[in-house]
Amino acid sequence: MAGKKQSIVELARPVVDLGYAASKVSALCMAIDANAEAGKPIPDIVISEFKDLQLVEQAGVDQAITFRGFMNAAINHAKAAQEEWYRRKKQLENALESFDENVVKPVLMGDRTRLFRGTIGGLALHKNPPKLVTSWGDRVLNKEIIDMFGVDDEFIDIIPPSTETTYRLKTSEVKAAMKDGRELPWAELSHGERVAETK
Repeated sequence: MAGKKQSIVELARPVVDLGYAASKVSALCMAIDANAEAGKPIPDIVISEFKDLQLVEQAGVDQAITFRGFMNAAINHAKAAQEEWYRRKKQLENALESFDENVVKPVLMGDRTRLFRGTIGGLALHKNPPKLVTSWGDRVLNKEIIDMFGVDDEFIDIIPPSTETTYRLKTSEVKAAMKDGRELPWAELSHGERVAETK
């Protein structure tokens, strides 16, 4: 048999705070238990209030679930958009780097004494911060590399083992030593150049 059709008033029942609803439900359950233990019939008003509050709480739960679903969908959409914008950002950065390396730099390097200026600014080559380059190609260290290239102990950071001992190159100390004039046969400081706009 078809269920009772809800009226507009019932559909528009106000939703109470879930915390308040939970405390009221708890109190009503205790009242029902108290009457049951005493062998008394449960008052109709208690049953009515409990059922009404339960329906209100269910509506609140449904609204909360719906809202959470909407928010999670929005978050996932934002994540996808973020990934797409990051991919696009990398594409643009690579295009700009290619333009500078293959178009602008050769012109600027062809005549370093010339000031390249237009009507809205100029272009020049600026040195990048010194980059540490090692003979083995990166900054990763292990026992074999240390022994093969004779890396000094003062430049090695020994990390306490969890499963095995690991080593890390103290890049700041290496750079400082080389800037002070110390020669390290397994390292050098590379000074690359980048295109910069000038006023």
